[in-house]
Amino acid sequence: MRTGAVSSYNLETAKGSEGIPLAVSSDLRWAAYRSDEGADVTDLASGKVVYSARLESGFAVSAAFSAGGRYLVVGRCLNGHHARSDSGILNMWEIQT
Repeated sequence: MRTGAVSSYNLETAKGSEGIPLAVSSDLRWAAYRSDEGADVTDLASGKVVYSARLESGFAVSAAFSAGGRYLVVGRCLNGHHARSDSGILNMWEIQT
């Protein structure tokens, strides 16, 4: 990871995620953000969305990358307040092969 680096993105052409940050991979390669449909995984070096994890219902309230960064686990809420969900559902996606 470099320090002091400055990046810029063309907002007219770049697809990004404006969601709430949920998790950062241990190698600082990816970040997962909540989106309207689930969670988007952004490559932190390029700023591009590299994977979109879609939920059938509910919304993402938490996420974690596996130690090697191969999997993303997302906790979702089906009802109730996002901080007090009784649904307890986890979804897992393989994001790196």
